[in-house]
Amino acid sequence: MKPDDKGVVEVLKHARLITEQQLQRAYQAQEESGESLKDILFREVSWESVKKFLNYEIPTPFSGEKRALGAVLREAEWISQEQFDEAEREAHRTGEELGQRMVARKLISQQQLQTALAQQKETGLPLWRTLINLGYVDTHQLSQVLGLATVAQDRDVTGAEEHQAFDSRKPRKTGPAAAAQSILGKPELIKNMSGVDVVEAIIDSAVKSRATDIHLDPQEDHMRVRYRIDGMLYDVLQLSLDIVPEAISRFKVLGGMDITQHRHSQDGHFVRMVDNSEIDLRLATAPTVLGEKLVLRILSEKNVLTGIAQLGMEPHQIDLMEQLIAKPYGMVLSTGPVGSGKTTTLYALLNEVNILTKNVMTIEDPVEYQCRGVNQMQVDSASGFGFIEGLRAMLRQDPNIIMVGEIRDEETAMTAVKASMTGVLVLSTLHTNDAPSATGSLIGLNVPRFLISSALIGVVAQRLVRKVCPGCKEEYTPPPSLLEQLSVPEEHRAKKFYRGTGCEKCLNTGYFGRTGVYEVMRVDEELKEAILHGESQMELKRLALKGGMQTLATSTLHKVLDGTTSAEEYLRVIFT
Repeated sequence: MKPDDKGVVEVLKHARLITEQQLQRAYQAQEESGESLKDILFREVSWESVKKFLNYEIPTPFSGEKRALGAVLREAEWISQEQFDEAEREAHRTGEELGQRMVARKLISQQQLQTALAQQKETGLPLWRTLINLGYVDTHQLSQVLGLATVAQDRDVTGAEEHQAFDSRKPRKTGPAAAAQSILGKPELIKNMSGVDVVEAIIDSAVKSRATDIHLDPQEDHMRVRYRIDGMLYDVLQLSLDIVPEAISRFKVLGGMDITQHRHSQDGHFVRMVDNSEIDLRLATAPTVLGEKLVLRILSEKNVLTGIAQLGMEPHQIDLMEQLIAKPYGMVLSTGPVGSGKTTTLYALLNEVNILTKNVMTIEDPVEYQCRGVNQMQVDSASGFGFIEGLRAMLRQDPNIIMVGEIRDEETAMTAVKASMTGVLVLSTLHTNDAPSATGSLIGLNVPRFLISSALIGVVAQRLVRKVCPGCKEEYTPPPSLLEQLSVPEEHRAKKFYRGTGCEKCLNTGYFGRTGVYEVMRVDEELKEAILHGESQMELKRLALKGGMQTLATSTLHKVLDGTTSAEEYLRVIFT
C-alpha cells in the first residue's frame, strides 16, 4: 500500500524531524497557497537534516512494522531516487567506511561494528556517536582515525603512515618544551614527564597549530585535551589521572590563581614567549562533577587586523563602514553570536580612525589587544569598576570616539545611547542573529524607541566561515539538492565549486584560516521612522534590503561562488 501524505507526516513526527507547531504552520500554508504538503514541510526541515535519518527504522502507521525512513519517503515519492542514492552513498562513505578503518586499526572488532551499525538503525545517530555511546572507542581514538589528532604532532608525516605519529628520528629543537611537544601523540611516554613539561608542551603545540583555545575536559578515567582551530574543536591528547592534579596546579600557578580552590570558578592570565612572539593566555576554570574543567584563550598580536579591508567585507560594505566611522556622532553596533569576531571588527574600525586629531577611548572586559594611540580601560569587577563606571569615566575625558566592549544591561545601554547623541561616536557589540534585530535587543533593555531612532546610525551583523585550504583545494560538482538548499541561481550553477580534500597543512580538515561574512545595515531616514513607529523586525529587514543591505546568506553564498569557502561550510554557519 502506497503511503499517503498523512502517513508520511506521522512517520516524520515519530522520527522527531518535524514538530506539531511546524505541521500546523504547514497545513495553514497549504490551505492558503494550495502548494503540496511535501514542498512546504521540506522548507521547514532541511534536506541535510532528513538525509541523516534515512536509515532510521521506525514503525509505520499502517502495519506497525519497522521500516527505514528513506524507504517510506521514496515509496511516497517525497524524495527522488537520485536523492535517495546520494544519501546512501554518503552514509556508506561516512558510516561503514569509518567502521572498517577502525576495525583495520584494531580499535574495535567486526562484531562490535555490526552491533553499532544495528543500533545506529534504531537511533538514527551517526556511527561515530554510536561507537562512543557504546563505549567501544573514545574521542581521542576517533579523532586519530579521522585524521584530526595530528594537530599536536609533527607535520613531517610519511606517506606510508598517513595520519599516524611523526618520525621522531628527525632532529628537533632541544629543551623541555620541545622534548615534551615531540611526544604529545604518545601517551605511554607522557607518563614519565612532569606536569610542568606537559603544560609547556600543550601551550607550545597549540600556538604552533593556530589554535585559539585550549580545552581540558575531565573524564572518568582521563583528562581530555582539545584545541579549537578555525572555530572547531579537535581532540589532541589524553592525560592520565595521575598527572592531572599537577598539570592543573601548574596552570593555576601560571595564571595567578588559588591552587587550593576547586569548588568555584576562577579567572587568570599569563604571558608566554613562543617562537619569539608574545602570547597572552586567559585562563578560566569551572567545577564539574568529574573535576575541574580549564579553558585557555590564546591571544596573539600576530592575529590583530590592521583595518577593515582585512575583515573579508565586500567593496561596497567596506565603503559603507568607512562612511559610518567618519560620522562625528551616533551609534554603530557589531552583532553576532559568541566567537563570531565582533571585537575584531571593532578593533579594525578603531585602526581606521585618525588618532592624531581625535581622542579615542575604550572600556573592555578584558583588553584583548593593545591599540597604539587609543586609551584603553579594563573592567575590574573586584573593585566595582564595570562597563557603566568606565563609560561614565570616559564621558568626562572629552572623547570623540568611545568603544564599549559589550552592552550587557539597561544602564549601560541607556548611557551609551545618550552619549551617542551628544557629539560622541559610540562603538559597541550586541548578541543578535542579524542586523535588524539589534533594535529589538535595545528595546528589550528598555531603551525608548525615540532614542534608538535618533542614535543608531549603523549595524553590522557577522559570522566567521572557514576558508578552503589552498594546499588541497579541488574542484567538484555539488549535488543538485545541495545547490537547491543554498538557493544558488540557475545562471551560477555551472560555476566551479571548491572544497578541501585534507592535507598536512590544514591538519586534514580541508580548511585553513577563517574570514568574515557580513550584513551591513545603514539606518537611513526611512528606517528611523519605522523604528520610531514600532514596525516589526520583518518590516525593518524589508526596508534595510530596499536600502541596499546584503544579507549574511547572500554574503556567504558569494564566498562559496568565488571559491573562498565550501557549500558545506555555508550550511554549517548559516543554517545552524
